[in-house]
Amino acid sequence: MRTMEKRKSITEINVFTVQDAWATPQEPTEALTFKQYGITAFEVQTCNGTAWSTVPGGNVSGNNKVWRKFGFPAITTSAVRVLDHGWLAGYSRSTEIEAYGPP
Repeated sequence: MRTMEKRKSITEINVFTVQDAWATPQEPTEALTFKQYGITAFEVQTCNGTAWSTVPGGNVSGNNKVWRKFGFPAITTSAVRVLDHGWLAGYSRSTEIEAYGPP
């Protein structure tokens, strides 16, 4: 990891996985679940320029939600990653990762 990367303050990360009806998806909500294709276990991490750390509540197992939202006190980071550890149907299918800073 390069230490010269631009760092930003973030307070929220959203992780989206594939919906069961992937060919005709609906607008995701935090209540929308999956039974066929999603990621079931993962870690959401940020980097301070030299080391990775898991965000508060970011070590997930037994997941069945299409959209998982993680809110936390401001973290200054140069990168965000999601490490998939478990999934259905033989493939890891994260579809979108979003990070937001304070207003």
